Amino acid sequence: MQEETIKDLLLKITDNGERKYDMIGTVININDNVCDVRLGTDEEDDLLLDVIINISSISSQKVIPVLGSQVIVSFLSYNKAYVSKFTQISKYTQTTNDAEGQQLLNLRHIFTTFSTDLLTALTNMTLPTPSGPSSPPFNLAEFQNLLNDFDTQLEKYYD
Repeated sequence: MQEETIKDLLLKITDNGERKYDMIGTVININDNVCDVRLGTDEEDDLLLDVIINISSISSQKVIPVLGSQVIVSFLSYNKAYVSKFTQISKYTQTTNDAEGQQLLNLRHIFTTFSTDLLTALTNMTLPTPSGPSSPPFNLAEFQNLLNDFDTQLEKYYD
């Protein structure tokens, strides 16, 4: 395993003086807003340290890749590289100011209320038939499970 500076690595991997802008690698370590990426599949392949994970124009967004997942590393200069594409994300968070936060909470409330009401209506649905009202849906248990798990799923994705 070889640890190299970005400049050394870029000079090593360029073909006939052509510039490299992006490379595929595997995330092998994550530390806050940077990660270490192996640019190959073998232990002896080049290791790029301190690749910036979050370089969004929206500074309030934070994306964390899955350890061991593939990413595309883009080079800003000879001393800066960042993850420009993710194949797997372990966590996504977004912080907001008070007004944006209240707007997001209102949207979440509307979405939650609508979805809960929809699932409740589906579980209570009966249809008129020639022999009288229909029985509860055959997949009533699935709808009830969805309804019971809905809040848990929201908390999981809106951490």
